[in-house]
Amino acid sequence: MAYDIAPNLKLVEDIIDKIDFVQGDILDLPMLLRTIKKHDVKKIIHLAYCPIDISANNPYLGMEIDIRGTNNIFEAARVLDLDRIVWTSSVSVSGPASYYGGESVEVDEESPTNPFTLYGADKVLNEFVSKFYCEKYSLDIICLRPSQIYGPGKPVGREVKYPGVILNLLVENSVRGKPFRIPYPPEVKFDWIYVKDVARTCVESCHVKKPKHNIFIISGGANSLQAAANHVKEFIPDARIEFGNEPTLGWVSRFNTSRAREEIGFEIKYPLREGIKDLIQFIKNRGGRTA
Repeated sequence: MAYDIAPNLKLVEDIIDKIDFVQGDILDLPMLLRTIKKHDVKKIIHLAYCPIDISANNPYLGMEIDIRGTNNIFEAARVLDLDRIVWTSSVSVSGPASYYGGESVEVDEESPTNPFTLYGADKVLNEFVSKFYCEKYSLDIICLRPSQIYGPGKPVGREVKYPGVILNLLVENSVRGKPFRIPYPPEVKFDWIYVKDVARTCVESCHVKKPKHNIFIISGGANSLQAAANHVKEFIPDARIEFGNEPTLGWVSRFNTSRAREEIGFEIKYPLREGIKDLIQFIKNRGGRTA
């Protein structure tokens, strides 16, 4: 079953007859508990969050959703003795690349957190609370830290400076025959991961034996904006893509995923080229939209 305050059923129209939908608020703990009991839920994949730019402009809402909403999931797992929780944190818990020694340095799960957004700080607290519930109540919780997610379902009506939004807008505009200006220079690198790799990892993490650790970075590897543009042009030769010279926020672009590969079987099936190819086809099938 799926629990969502505003479900977009068009994204799952090919399997909609296989899913029970409950429209509900993650902040409503009593309803959440009733729903879990009614549907005999034993495992939860928790993905609800407040996007970075929205939480920055409405910090109260951001903290309500990201902190209290996530804690409601942990509390439900404690009260109802659920088998496992898989939830998504974010590499936004990391600081700028300069904090770790520069862009060439890889960050792993043991690297210190140093978020420079409220969203990242919320996730740091969630990770601490997750560990607390594991140690205090012996809950089985797996925390995934995805890098910059792109792909179907990604909301694009937001600020262009965020890496996941950039890639979706780049592809969507190119498919629709519209020009797109990337605000950063072509050599800037980001670590993108395709949404299908994230979704598959979430599902598979529900079934792995209890791992040694409970926090795992999952990422697709560093790629430049120029590489992303080249992949788009490979499939859409007449794509009109320009680059700007705005400075980035200095995001980390290299992550070590060895722990995830070894303990939960993480693997990438959609490297950047294949992810962009799949997204292009999805947008064409949806009449020029990603969501």
